[in-house]
Amino acid sequence: MQSQIFLAIVELFLYFALGSIAARLKAVKEEEISRWSSFVINYIYSLYIFRTMIAGFELSQFRELWPLPLISIGMMLFGALMSIPLQYGLTHRTPRLTRSFRNICAMNNFGFLPIIIIGRLWGSEGLSQLFVMLLGSYTGYWTIGILLFGGRNPKEILKKLLNPSTVAILLGLIFKGTGLYRYIPEVFLDFSGKIGAGEVPLILTMIGANLWFSIAKFRKESIWNLTWYSLIRIVILPALMILILILLPLSPRVYRIAAIVALMPSSTMSSVLSRIYDGDPDFTSQAAVVTHVIAMFTVPLGMILLKIGEGEI
Repeated sequence: MQSQIFLAIVELFLYFALGSIAARLKAVKEEEISRWSSFVINYIYSLYIFRTMIAGFELSQFRELWPLPLISIGMMLFGALMSIPLQYGLTHRTPRLTRSFRNICAMNNFGFLPIIIIGRLWGSEGLSQLFVMLLGSYTGYWTIGILLFGGRNPKEILKKLLNPSTVAILLGLIFKGTGLYRYIPEVFLDFSGKIGAGEVPLILTMIGANLWFSIAKFRKESIWNLTWYSLIRIVILPALMILILILLPLSPRVYRIAAIVALMPSSTMSSVLSRIYDGDPDFTSQAAVVTHVIAMFTVPLGMILLKIGEGEI
């Protein structure tokens, strides 16, 4: 189990490295990152989610898994509330830095890294359970996440809520629950599976390119802020969240999925969101790199201590 988790994080960094090399060689331009990331997430990722829900989800599980979306939103709200007093530990604090700090206290890597880890451990069945949780994660990401950046436009927030990823999860639930999936042409499912398999590598490569441009702007005064945030994201927030999860009357499946997400490092997509909503994309990108490096050791350790990953999902 430990080796699978370690390999998942190494795999993540290989994608980051490829994106960084592409940016260094100018094969990817900084102004292209947001456009290509949006294309991959809105189209390819959505097909991947739909195909996985059809392959691995059973409607009977929803009676057990329904707390997962609520837990994910609760985690984000908890991180957002904790960020209010914790932001005073930052130095050289600016409005842009504060907005980004509060966002990444609420948002961790709830999607991409768990997909790699859970996919390695439990395959489509585990991933379909993760995607149920992501119903809440995407809802929180496009509401709480935007509000923490200062976004207040209700029409924009509603539009973001109806994003293709959320629609794909809902359609997967409907098609699997009603039996309509039997009428989906096999060639479409094969196509969705094949092209969707490239979604995670593509988006992580784009994130790696974005990290390259931000790391190049590293400043010495960021050292303390990155250290302070890493302590919060890797130690304080996961410990408190998992303590709450242990106290709740959750089934083993729900607890395992939620605990894995709670252990995750900083959000990698927040650096893109920081560009859109006038945050500090350099800090969010650097925080993603630092916390993911630390997570190579803390995530396996946390899962071993919590005995997560042993046996079937």
